[in-house]
Amino acid sequence: LIFKSAKVLPVMLMGFIILKKTYSFWEYLSAFFLVLGLTIFTLANVETSPSFNPFGIVLISIALISDAFLGNLQEKHLKIQKVSRSELVFYMNLFSFTYCFVGMLATGYFRSAVYYVWGMPGFRTLLLRFFLVGILDFVSISIVMSLVKEFGTVIAVMVTSCRKVVTIVLSFWLFPKVLVEKHVIGGLIVLVAIFWNAVSYTHLRAHETGRN
Repeated sequence: LIFKSAKVLPVMLMGFIILKKTYSFWEYLSAFFLVLGLTIFTLANVETSPSFNPFGIVLISIALISDAFLGNLQEKHLKIQKVSRSELVFYMNLFSFTYCFVGMLATGYFRSAVYYVWGMPGFRTLLLRFFLVGILDFVSISIVMSLVKEFGTVIAVMVTSCRKVVTIVLSFWLFPKVLVEKHVIGGLIVLVAIFWNAVSYTHLRAHETGRN
């Protein structure tokens, strides 16, 4: 989770490599505060049950780099190649489904998964839940694609990163737990990062408007 909190950094790096983008001082500053706040917030949750595995660090690093590459590639398709949001979401999920389906067939997991789900009580209810999750997932991905197209990958990653804080806050409401000092400090720093990012974006839009 701590590494995932720093996702915005590889996204900015890939944006420079793939899209030749440059970032302002305000954007770097807001990214720094966002990573710092999310890290402190995450540490508050994991300090009671620490667990460390070096191989996990390798895997999450590969995942972050791949995710950063994918996000900027999506922005390139949306903004430069003028691909529609629906088309991008459709083909992205089509290829993901194909890879997973072929992999499950090759390993034999598909048959065991079908037997397991079929034998569960309330099979029809489970299928309905799968259907609803699919709809919500499509809505979620479409919103993220809209953010990428309108504001860029970095802003989209910052918004989705703040989801962690919202999720944890909701967990305190649904499942009462101890609120420690790090939760408050991390949350305040995240708010500062959001404020700085809003100021940066406002200044950039005002500058572009002045040019036009």
